[in-house]
Amino acid sequence: ARQADKIVVITHHLPFAKPLPERIPAKYAFAAAFMGSKKLGDVIAAEPKVTHVLCGHSHYKQRWNTGGIEVINIGSTYTEKNMELLTV
Repeated sequence: ARQADKIVVITHHLPFAKPLPERIPAKYAFAAAFMGSKKLGDVIAAEPKVTHVLCGHSHYKQRWNTGGIEVINIGSTYTEKNMELLTV
């Protein structure tokens, strides 16, 4: 972090729970443990140079801002792939 002006975090799992529905269908409950990790989100949010987070796992394409960090859930599925161009 000392050598960077900006940090982009890329992680497969969701580091913030904000975009998740309150109820997750039972057939997806096994994956809920990897959606919205508070500890991972806290570590990311604690680093002031983080500007963007790219994540996935939930297969729902979404964008939101949390604490000045732009979070982009790529939203690809097993059969349909999405691309995201990020300029920092």
